[in-house]
Amino acid sequence: MRLSDLVETRYIEAGAVLSDKDAALRRVAALACAHPALAQVSEAELLAALRAREDLASTGVGGGLAIPHCRLRGLEQFVVGLVGVPDGVDFDALDAVPVRLLVFIIAPEDAPNRHIRLLSEVSRVFSDASVVAELAGCAAPAGMQAALVRRAAGDEAAGAELVDEAGSRRLFLVYVRDDPLFDRILQVLTGLSPGSVAVLEAKSAGEYLARIPLFAGLWSDHTPSVCRLVTALVDTGLTNEAIRRIEQVTGRLSASSDVLLTVQDVFYSSGSLGT
Repeated sequence: MRLSDLVETRYIEAGAVLSDKDAALRRVAALACAHPALAQVSEAELLAALRAREDLASTGVGGGLAIPHCRLRGLEQFVVGLVGVPDGVDFDALDAVPVRLLVFIIAPEDAPNRHIRLLSEVSRVFSDASVVAELAGCAAPAGMQAALVRRAAGDEAAGAELVDEAGSRRLFLVYVRDDPLFDRILQVLTGLSPGSVAVLEAKSAGEYLARIPLFAGLWSDHTPSVCRLVTALVDTGLTNEAIRRIEQVTGRLSASSDVLLTVQDVFYSSGSLGT
């Protein structure tokens, strides 16, 4: 399931002028309800579902991008579209920056893993502000779709092997001391393997060494810091891709002092942590 395959021009609007967040959600509901998969869903019902999701936390993720989304019982396929807002709209975004591009996702209630992966893909493809600016500035739906296909091509090719079936897997152990990096690494691994990711709270060794008389002089000015361990089982064929995506977040791991990654072969694994 690729983002560029799901977005059709008839579910794209370019050059929208929107007064506020609720107007944006109304526009999304109207556009999405034109899809045959939502023939039995009214705009009012879809709008209520979108509003309920926004009540949990804003989907204005920052950088001029919002990803309004919701899950509907009985829906059999994903409905995805775009709304370009060249002049921006106040969307209660996390960074308080007006939103210029909305990427909406209406998902089946019983497909949480695919929903998570799609959200992660959207977030990754549009993490570059220039991508948001390019699509928001397009004058026509066809131009927005073409720009999306071009921008997503490399990312989708690298991630084409993503599958839901369990096969040969490797265990990723990522120790992180930086909160922003932790959030982004967690998103990367959840997007690759949503049913196997876990987080353990830990402390760096310096926290304990500072208490040992022999090492006290070395860590006398040590500042306690939380170290989180993110674990995930990743398909073996995606090992290099997972490392690539992590380094997109951290920079070269060999130069990092806040992230430590180890990858191990797994003799046996079974089961799932769900979502």
